[in-house]
Amino acid sequence: MRDKLNALAEHWSRDEKNKCLKETSKCFMYMGTIIRLIIMQ
Repeated sequence: MRDKLNALAEHWSRDEKNKCLKETSKCFMYMGTIIRLIIMQ
């Protein structure tokens, strides 16, 4: 998966990559919260 993402972002500017990284960390944080909520039910 990492190789696919790197290939996709190969021609992105540094600013675009930084924005993507910022959003990626949010996704993982929220995904963990959702999984915990599902398990607790």
